[in-house]
Amino acid sequence: LERSGRADTGLEFLEAAREHVEAVGEEKEYMRMLAHLGRACQRMGEYGQARDSYQAALELKVAKTAHDLRCACLQGLGVVAFSQGDFAAAGDYISRGLRQARKHDLLSRQAALLSNQATLFVSQAEPEQAMASFRESLRLARGMGDRSLEGVLLSNLGSLAAQEGDLEAAKTYFEESYELARAGGERLSMAILLHNLGTLANDRGDPETAREHFEQALGEARQMGDRAQASRILANLGALHTAQGAYEQAELLLKEGLAQAEAIQHVENRILLYINLAELARFREKPGGAMFYLEQAEALAAKTKHQRYINVMAEMKAELGSE
Repeated sequence: LERSGRADTGLEFLEAAREHVEAVGEEKEYMRMLAHLGRACQRMGEYGQARDSYQAALELKVAKTAHDLRCACLQGLGVVAFSQGDFAAAGDYISRGLRQARKHDLLSRQAALLSNQATLFVSQAEPEQAMASFRESLRLARGMGDRSLEGVLLSNLGSLAAQEGDLEAAKTYFEESYELARAGGERLSMAILLHNLGTLANDRGDPETAREHFEQALGEARQMGDRAQASRILANLGALHTAQGAYEQAELLLKEGLAQAEAIQHVENRILLYINLAELARFREKPGGAMFYLEQAEALAAKTKHQRYINVMAEMKAELGSE
């Protein structure tokens, strides 16, 4: 249910399973249910509940010997910390999980944690290290025949290639990933890929195709209740409207996205939305408003040490100063 984009319904089954396992006293299965609950809450943007579930699982006695579940919980805590902008904690959790996965030869968990590590490298503007981690993860995923993880990794490699300016490679990665997601019926992955394809179309100078992809992805994200993904799509859709001169619509989209990102305390999305609101204010010839939003974004980025966005904001402030 989670993979098909119905995490809320999946959560109901997990809650029922957790209560049953708790009643019969199977501690390892109880730990498994807590780990699954954490993941479901994480996907729905309920980061506090996700963190509590993961930590409760790690406090069980069986966590000392249930190596894969312990790694899964460390991974989950890393993803939650990353989503909330605590990159130091995210790096610590992911490194701990990766060490454990390697020690106990847990190939699937190694591949997943390497993917998370690569995402962290991207945020810190370290593309070469990110590429190395993604490729090592992809090698493991293909060796195991894990088509779902392979699709996620191809999508991530596409995003990194696009950031580095290799749009043809990005397109190839995204299209291959989309076919894997469609074949597996993974609705959430398909929504993410539609968003990525929209970003790529915009970068290639095709705003109409970009808008179609963004709107389709946004509809999917809203149906699934994925507020993290929806707020990011709204950020890019709003920026697209800004570039096309539709300022009122852009403002509505960006402020809706910001409200959603703030509701789930998604720091990276908040930074992106503040940057895009600053760009909108600049287009409207409101330098004071642009500087206000940049300062909001700068405070968050400085706290989290999100180097890629720090670099973007430095360029924007220089441009504002020269206008």
